[in-house]
Amino acid sequence: MFCPNCKTEYVIGILVCADCETNLVPVLPPDDDELEAPQEDLVTILQTRDQSLIPLIKSMLEDAGIEYSVEGELPLVHLSIGWVKIRVNERDEAAAKDIIESLNSPPPMGLEEEHGQPEDSR
Repeated sequence: MFCPNCKTEYVIGILVCADCETNLVPVLPPDDDELEAPQEDLVTILQTRDQSLIPLIKSMLEDAGIEYSVEGELPLVHLSIGWVKIRVNERDEAAAKDIIESLNSPPPMGLEEEHGQPEDSR
């Protein structure tokens, strides 16, 4: 929860800002400069209800230098509520989809040997 006046963040359950005595909101409204910035065409690369995937995918996109936006993300206490969409600039769509696809790929053959696992467990 956030105070729309002073932008202080509060834990869930607090409803009024201690400093401003203003009702808190779940999401801060965008700054004026964010509203004026030109928006590139965004494409949805993932829509999921599994919010536990979101931090991993965000981290992978950041590592790749891909800007993204997330719609519908909630605090971890609400893991099972609603759909979450991750959107990227159209120019980054292919690279971002490759990152997500890598999560579905099996590990390379021989990975066990590289990490010191025994080849034969007889």
